[in-house]
Amino acid sequence: ARLNGHLWVCGFDYDETTKEFYYSGNHESDLTTNSWGWITTPFSEFDYLSFTWTILSVPDYLDEDYQGVLHVCSAGNEGAGFMTIGPPGSSAAALTVGASTESQWLEYLYGPTQPYEGPASFTSKGPAFSGYVKPDVMAPGSAGYSANPWYGQYFQSYWMDGPYWGAMVYNTTLFGGTSQAAPVAAGVVALMLEALEVTLGNPFEGDAKASSLKVTIQGTADDLGLDPATQGFGRVNAEAAVDFMLGNGGLVGWNMDSFNNLATRLDLPWANWGSLNLGKAVDNENFTHPRDIGDSSLYFGMMMPGQTATINHSFYGDWTVNHLDASSGWTENAWWMKKAKMYTFTGTTFSYNDTVVYEWPDSQMYGWFNLRDEIGTSVYDTDTGAYNYVTLGVSFDAAEVAGAEPWMFLYDWDDSDVDTNDGMPNLYNKTTMEGDELHRLTNAGDPSNTNMMSWASTTNIDAALAGNLTLVIHDPVHDTNMTAPGHEFTCTVIFWEEVAAPGFTFGKDASAPETYNITLDTTGWETGIHQGYMQFSDGVDTVKVPWSVNIVANLTGAATEVHTIVDGWGANLEPYDSAMYGCMGEDPDDWDFRSFAIYNKHATANYLGVRVIWEDTGNDMMVEVLNANTTVLGSNGGDTAKTTAVIAELSDPVGYHYLMLHPTALNGTTSLPVNFTIEVMWYEELTDEPVIFTYTTDDRDGTFNLGEGGTAWGDHVVVNATYPEFELPNLPEYEVTSIEIGFLSGVYYEETGDLVVPDSGYDPFSGAIDTSQFAWEYVPGIKDGDDVYVEVDFTNGDCDVMAWWYSIDGEIEDNSTWTYGNNLLGAQTATGAHPEIGEFTANFDGDVATLAVGVFDYDLQTGQYTVIVDTRVGVFEDAVGSTVTYDTYDLGRNGTFQVKISAWTDTNEMFIVNYAAITFQNYFSPVLSNIEVTGAGAVKTITWDASDLNAQDTHVFEVLISDDGGETYQLLATGLTELSYQWDSTGFEINNYTALIRVTDSYGLTDSIESEEFEAGTVEPPEPTEPTGPTDGGLFEDIDPLILGLIAGVGVGVVVVLILFLVKRR
Repeated sequence: ARLNGHLWVCGFDYDETTKEFYYSGNHESDLTTNSWGWITTPFSEFDYLSFTWTILSVPDYLDEDYQGVLHVCSAGNEGAGFMTIGPPGSSAAALTVGASTESQWLEYLYGPTQPYEGPASFTSKGPAFSGYVKPDVMAPGSAGYSANPWYGQYFQSYWMDGPYWGAMVYNTTLFGGTSQAAPVAAGVVALMLEALEVTLGNPFEGDAKASSLKVTIQGTADDLGLDPATQGFGRVNAEAAVDFMLGNGGLVGWNMDSFNNLATRLDLPWANWGSLNLGKAVDNENFTHPRDIGDSSLYFGMMMPGQTATINHSFYGDWTVNHLDASSGWTENAWWMKKAKMYTFTGTTFSYNDTVVYEWPDSQMYGWFNLRDEIGTSVYDTDTGAYNYVTLGVSFDAAEVAGAEPWMFLYDWDDSDVDTNDGMPNLYNKTTMEGDELHRLTNAGDPSNTNMMSWASTTNIDAALAGNLTLVIHDPVHDTNMTAPGHEFTCTVIFWEEVAAPGFTFGKDASAPETYNITLDTTGWETGIHQGYMQFSDGVDTVKVPWSVNIVANLTGAATEVHTIVDGWGANLEPYDSAMYGCMGEDPDDWDFRSFAIYNKHATANYLGVRVIWEDTGNDMMVEVLNANTTVLGSNGGDTAKTTAVIAELSDPVGYHYLMLHPTALNGTTSLPVNFTIEVMWYEELTDEPVIFTYTTDDRDGTFNLGEGGTAWGDHVVVNATYPEFELPNLPEYEVTSIEIGFLSGVYYEETGDLVVPDSGYDPFSGAIDTSQFAWEYVPGIKDGDDVYVEVDFTNGDCDVMAWWYSIDGEIEDNSTWTYGNNLLGAQTATGAHPEIGEFTANFDGDVATLAVGVFDYDLQTGQYTVIVDTRVGVFEDAVGSTVTYDTYDLGRNGTFQVKISAWTDTNEMFIVNYAAITFQNYFSPVLSNIEVTGAGAVKTITWDASDLNAQDTHVFEVLISDDGGETYQLLATGLTELSYQWDSTGFEINNYTALIRVTDSYGLTDSIESEEFEAGTVEPPEPTEPTGPTDGGLFEDIDPLILGLIAGVGVGVVVVLILFLVKRR
């Protein structure tokens, strides 16, 4: 809906017949303002989220009559780390606006003297993932007032009725964020359009409109003294922009090479996406990636060391088309910012009462640290007098402040007020008008154990400030107890200087005298994104233009050879550099990101190995390896004590690849920024070996192999799963470091299939599901109560996954009732993650069901999916190292199991082996043999042998006797543990008897054996008489059954006595 709305604003109408938008131009806007955005990864610059807004900006692209529209976009509120601008602001064609500070609201806290402007603590920073200059400009968006919009009545919690002194100004709202900065900048553009209409005598039309507006607001912005990744061109200047449109002077540069340099790297991602759902068919068969968009910044693209690139940059004096002649009278130079001085000091947080101004509890203040005192008066005076840009990095031990991380402020503290010059900072008391001595410069508002703040001026710092740079740290430990012990911290103070950038030459274009040919030779340059400024002057006007280049690491070495592409911050530290500040607030999107480009020329390179190495323990890094399409090939957030390593399999080896890094933990015990080293190796093959799966038993010598469909038998079958050492050169993390084996039962389903590209415009998130728009897998055998794990990976950029019951107990469900809202996975698998993973517990009226898993191709690209559904449960054993063993005797039964072996390395690589059926037989019945009955008289000795594969089993024996050839038996003795029994047959009838021995082992398994017939007894049998009843009961036919039960349950000694008594009674 948002995209369709923007199409309408851009002059497109909807055709009900074709179901597509077409250009009419009836209601085309000159510009849009966008105080919204996607919070996503920096490399979304290379996907449809950014492509969409580029396409909506380009003239003649969607229609030959379309003039293009300037889209003004907020940079985002994900600072203070670098590379945190998301789409649509990450589109190079958009005008991306960061937030600078105002002073009105700060006056309430610190007094009416708040003269300073700086970067808002929350404003997202550049550069773009590619290295393109972002943001473009800044505009007021923090600590200021705005006109209260009509819908502001619904946000009354934000209302602030005017200033706190002087005349009250109602209908104003305290408003902050880049959502405020973007409409301020858009308002400036609107003023420019009005001014240009005065100049031209008619509204400005033509294909150059959007780019013309963009370069003008860029070129007329005021420099704040910051670096390009923080400020772009600087803060917008409405007066200068309007004057330029009116022909009242100024200097604005323009080139198309910057965007075209980026476009060469975007061609492959564009081809990969294939088509965009804009409400109008846009696909890579009919549309190439856009070219020739004007920009005033200078992006030299991705270059290898030693290459050259040229940008043709033209200058204009006003929009009466005054092309300036750059052939004479001009000066130009190029520089970048480098570390001039760096100091480190330590301190401990504290809190104090500012009783000069307020009474408790309003008097609580948090500890301050005057930089003049902390780094020394002499060096402070020298450096603040020499430099105009300073950065503070503040770090705490992560373990000590976990869950209550501090935040901090940077002030100009002037303690000269005669009423409050008490040697400590004071707040402002608006009643007594005392305490106007703190002037906020900037702050780091996201609580984190590591953070950074930067501030700059266009003059040197000493000349700009009334007092001293002063750090104030709000430690939450003092919120409830002012006297609580504080936390130790380390503060790094970095002063930056402008240093001539090497490799730049400036030539004049003979055919176009208003154009500079600016050439960069990158010989000797280090890998990574480098930025700086160029200054051009025609002798009257001067313009400062940001430049940027992304130096590519060229993998020229042989297979397995180490390419050190980053070695700390290299020869000198830049404001945006490889070294990390962290800035890790609650939201990971607020963190500190870095990107690096790699070029591989080796067609036999099937794998890339990447190692990120740091000096101290307690640091963690997320590392992602991407191909030229920015598809993630491998990622790892795990680590050893001092490294993170990733292995990426390459489907298209030759070409560009990218690294995306951000810290997930910095220990905070050392100064900032934290240095690291990046090593990259390429491999033709990996040295991994398959798992060796064997077993041993107590009853047999040797080791036996085990595999699919096999049977492992013996006394205590101990399985052993071992991975051998891989010994991959220069990647020691590629060894199995932990392993797990599971003996499972349940459903395991894995299947790969082709994606179904849905119709453009189909929305699966509203209304009934159209099953023809999904690819489907049907998973049978799921039981009520099962915990169901679903994982779906895919080869395209983005898929969403939904699931419903296809059938229950064989009865097909009504799929017309399926909606996104009632799908079993909910929103778990509609996240943009890769792969999508979700879980749920099966709950249905029935015994067994079939699950329908629908894979929706969200980005409309062709590809394949792999669906895994797992309900298995069972017994698991894990171990540290590359070997796990398990005594399957502990399973408690013989049976056939699914076996899963999982092994992890210290890279992103893990190994999973699934065996569908392996039989384990640990429990064996005892075996009786060699029964003998000896003895010539009434006393018979019955002996036997017993054996058992389960050597530790205990055996209990029973002895039974039969006088009818084994037809029926009666118990003589039970509970025996010896292998013999002596039976005194005195009193028994003389007859042929058979003895039966029965054995039971520890697990209830039994065996029995019969003896040969033998004669025993001492009583002559009675003479045969006419039967008076049943006579086939043998010796014990007339014994009361209750008595027999008693006989069976008593001890051996008593058995004999009772039988003798009964026989004699007879």
